[in-house]
Amino acid sequence: MASDNDSDDEVFVGAKSSDELQEERRQAAEAKGLVLDVSSDSDEAVPPTKRVKTEPRAKRETAREAVVLHGSFDPVTLAHVEMAKAVITHLESARNVEVKEVVMATTSDAYVSKKADGPYLCGEDRRTLIKLAAEEQGLGSLIQAADGSKASSGSGYIRKCYMGDYRALNVVGSDVAIKYRKRGECVVVMRGNDAQSAVRSARPNAIIVPALPGFLADLSSTKVRDARDPVVVERFCGPAVAKAMASMTRHVPSP
Repeated sequence: MASDNDSDDEVFVGAKSSDELQEERRQAAEAKGLVLDVSSDSDEAVPPTKRVKTEPRAKRETAREAVVLHGSFDPVTLAHVEMAKAVITHLESARNVEVKEVVMATTSDAYVSKKADGPYLCGEDRRTLIKLAAEEQGLGSLIQAADGSKASSGSGYIRKCYMGDYRALNVVGSDVAIKYRKRGECVVVMRGNDAQSAVRSARPNAIIVPALPGFLADLSSTKVRDARDPVVVERFCGPAVAKAMASMTRHVPSP
């Protein structure tokens, strides 16, 4: 038995095989955050084990961030929600980032009416649908619906409108990333057959997230706006959004 004068740096063990002794000493060393030096040990002699202290492993700080998706959301689709999920998973697993909130910011009615080239949902209704979609997917406390009508892009929304307590990252699809070249950091979710090399060329500082699976990879609000079958709308948007849309008024663009 070890005496009261034993040093923390010495461990005496009984007669065991060399493999057993080495494993025990290794485990004891790891428990104290040390590196075990067993280079002088033999099968028979069991001298006090030498330990070499190393510098403590630096702790990685977890960054707290928000992600911003700025778009028409006319209407919000399952792809929008799944995109948010994919971004959260990628940032938290690959970059040690804790995503505190997802902001889905709606563009102005004027922009939507021009883009839709036909009847459209007003900003208030579009934000209502975002809330319904988030709640239906169990993300009601994480996804926030915001009025982004005063900004023309996600990065613009962050500069002008975002007042959160965390750093915010703009999220875009690869089709948008390739079309609009920017050097700032952003998150790009791959879509369809877009090439990562094209994204890297247009957005050299982008954080690239793999494409969503199946039909979600190319799902857009346009496909839902053009759909007349309620079953199709439900498949693309979910039951809660489809039900609410049925009672919403689509506005006609001004001449």
